[in-house]
Amino acid sequence: MDDKDNLILRKLVWLSHQCYFPFLYGDDGEMQCNHCFIDFKRDSAESIQNKLEEIHMRQLQKDVEAAGGWENWRKKIHG
Repeated sequence: MDDKDNLILRKLVWLSHQCYFPFLYGDDGEMQCNHCFIDFKRDSAESIQNKLEEIHMRQLQKDVEAAGGWENWRKKIHG
């Protein structure tokens, strides 16, 4: 993958990672999220992956707890 493709993929992940405008900083070619504390331009791909996985796992934990446990959460999701 060349640098151009790398930059395109980083921008796509930055724009679609579920945070929205007030947290996204993109002036002067930057690609940062001030909510997740991820620098999509400078962080390694592995670091971005780890941070996003951690964020999603924390959210899953909150959702499961709010549903009253794993089985209730599964029923809510799968019917």
